[in-house]
Amino acid sequence: GFMFPVAGKLDPRALVNQEPARGLRACYEIRIRGFERVFLNLDDGAMTIAPVASTAVDCRLSANAPALFLVMWGRVNQWSVLMRGQMFAWGRKPWLAPRLRTMLKNP
Repeated sequence: GFMFPVAGKLDPRALVNQEPARGLRACYEIRIRGFERVFLNLDDGAMTIAPVASTAVDCRLSANAPALFLVMWGRVNQWSVLMRGQMFAWGRKPWLAPRLRTMLKNP
């Protein structure tokens, strides 16, 4: 997605809500349909964005771009997007998918 390279240049804590992310270490693979996949690595409130995983992927998300950004920015309910098949989550720890939304700040 076009936003991830830009977000990757920011301070690692700039886009992360510190309280919900405290103590969490997780790697998310984000697959935006029609774009390259990216990896979000969260480590105790710091997030790095990379084109390859630096550790084992915990949660994989696949979504169309509008649905993903509307969910991440809190504009639509994640469950309605999931029910319409616009977003899927799987992996070693798929329960981390809904938590990602709470850890990222709205722009």
